[in-house]
Amino acid sequence: MPDVQESPIGPVVLIPDQDGVERRIPAQVLVDENGNIASPQTDATGQAILDVLSTPADTLPPAALSTTKRLARAVASSSTATTTSLVAATASQTTRLHRAVISVAGACLVELLDGATNVKTIRFAGAGIVILDFSSEPWVITTVNTALQFKTSAAVQVDVDVEYVKSA
Repeated sequence: MPDVQESPIGPVVLIPDQDGVERRIPAQVLVDENGNIASPQTDATGQAILDVLSTPADTLPPAALSTTKRLARAVASSSTATTTSLVAATASQTTRLHRAVISVAGACLVELLDGATNVKTIRFAGAGIVILDFSSEPWVITTVNTALQFKTSAAVQVDVDVEYVKSA
């Protein structure tokens, strides 16, 4: 194990280079509650972390079967306080919303719906835009056989552009 020493810049590790000259390299070290340098092998928390990291995974999480390789896109608009369909329901499939752009011309609430159930509410105090940027973890997942819709609370122009995947 390399020699760790204290210096004006904090802990350093002394490592010889190819010429045999010791170089001082800043080091990150574990420190116990008394301020003493602790080794990951002797510190209980450090050892627990090493144990977890050294244990190979025996299973992988199940991946959903995708019906499309790329994100599909849907665009819808409304200028009245109403519910508007974005992605139609498909038998035995869910819709996973991975990206959305919502723009409004005035103050209102925009609700993303799993069928008739509100799953996300976005409040606009005035005209504006919200971007739900791409996420590998979906922003919304509908239940099986249910449409993805949006509902507006006021008669203002609302435009919704979504990218999604349907899967079993």
